[in-house]
Amino acid sequence: MALASGHIPFNFAEDPSLHNYSCGLNPKHHQLGKTTIQDKHVELYAFAKANIMKEIEELKKLFGGLPWGHLTTDMWTCKHSKKSYSSLAIRTVDPRTGEMKVIKLGVLLFVGRHTNKRITKHIRRRLHEFGPRLSTDIASSTTDSGANIRKACLAWEAKLGIDWTPCILHGLHNSVKAAMGLCDEKQAKGAGDEAAGSGDHDEE
Repeated sequence: MALASGHIPFNFAEDPSLHNYSCGLNPKHHQLGKTTIQDKHVELYAFAKANIMKEIEELKKLFGGLPWGHLTTDMWTCKHSKKSYSSLAIRTVDPRTGEMKVIKLGVLLFVGRHTNKRITKHIRRRLHEFGPRLSTDIASSTTDSGANIRKACLAWEAKLGIDWTPCILHGLHNSVKAAMGLCDEKQAKGAGDEAAGSGDHDEE
């Protein structure tokens, strides 16, 4: 768990210093090899995915074909590997209990340029893998106000009726950076646009 949550390579488990530290704790179990950890991750993913898909199918039945989910997604580039990733989650309310539910669809590698069409295709593919459809199951969405993700969300709003709400925390973060002089003039203007929910920047 520590390796995964800390983004530490699996081969760190074979480091002699880690072995010495573990022995000092006098563990009552043998240390797992990295291949065992990898295999177990696959099994756990398959188990978790099956449960999520079952939950989604149940929600579809409960809502009787009506849109039932609020989509939240974020994209970022890892400073160390320079690879891009996206996270995806669906929030909804259980109509039987009124309880808020968050269905996490995980973090996925994003390959290629972040154009609005590629972002839409990427999200559609991820949703399809777990069961929901962007066109029929998603009622609204929240993202940051980056040019390309905003363009994608506004296209969904126009074509599919999926209401888009920009994330206030992203806008606030960038506005504070601009106020403290931690970004240049162009970034400062973008921060103001994002805080206002406009985010009018040119597409990459």
